[in-house]
Amino acid sequence: MIYKNKNGEVLHVKFSSRKGKFIIPSKIEDYECCGMDLEDFYSWGELTDVIIPKGATLIEDSAFDKCFNLTNIDIPNGVVCIGDSAFSECHSLTSINIPEGVTQIGDSAFFGCYHLNDINLPEGVTIIGNDAFSECSSLTNIIIPDSVTRIGHCAFYECTNLTSINIPEGVQYIGTRIFGGCNRLESVKISDGVTTIEDYSFVNCSSLKNINIPESVTNIMSSAFHNCRSLTNITIPESVTYIEHDAFKGCINLDIVINNSESNVELGVNPFKGCKSVTWLK
Repeated sequence: MIYKNKNGEVLHVKFSSRKGKFIIPSKIEDYECCGMDLEDFYSWGELTDVIIPKGATLIEDSAFDKCFNLTNIDIPNGVVCIGDSAFSECHSLTSINIPEGVTQIGDSAFFGCYHLNDINLPEGVTIIGNDAFSECSSLTNIIIPDSVTRIGHCAFYECTNLTSINIPEGVQYIGTRIFGGCNRLESVKISDGVTTIEDYSFVNCSSLKNINIPESVTNIMSSAFHNCRSLTNITIPESVTYIEHDAFKGCINLDIVINNSESNVELGVNPFKGCKSVTWLK
């Protein structure tokens, strides 16, 4: 942990591993807590509860990585960023409250937290990093706030109990495999703003029944909807001018309607292989 006194002098304190509950001191002599160091509590395997004092503005990278028995954590107001792998593989964590003021969820921040079933993302978060919630297999629902502009690669990869998602209109970028392997995901709403459905975005979402492609989208990349076997119909708007190879491969029950002519859309190899039908409206 990082502490600072009134003269601006900085003190770095490394605590020894503890069992059970640990209340991080807010003050050591005349030094007050102002932040965290990398891997401060990395692999404290018997830590179950932790209270972070006011003054910390950043949950540093790998701060609680591999704290396998951590069940409760109190994040104070004033924190603005959850760092990369901050809570990665905290297998016993079931819920967490992220306070207002946080603007970024780092890469792999909650990767492999497979008992996490309740998390709030406050308004003000702008970036959800790569693999942020990847393999959070108990997560059934998450509300993405309107402030989010970017959702990274594999952000919700193999969240196998996630059933629905709304991507708000502020989001301009969704990464590859963002919902890959979410085999219980049934409904997705994508608002205007996203321009590309990236590679493998919904690969193996075998329960997906309802999804829209907004008119802001211009590109549908390779294997974006590969093996979405429950999809029965989808309309591709006129704005889409590029559909890459295998984009809808294996969507065996899917009737595709494209609001364009084939001459106006660049197609990769076999983008509709195995689909039930493809209809061009122009």
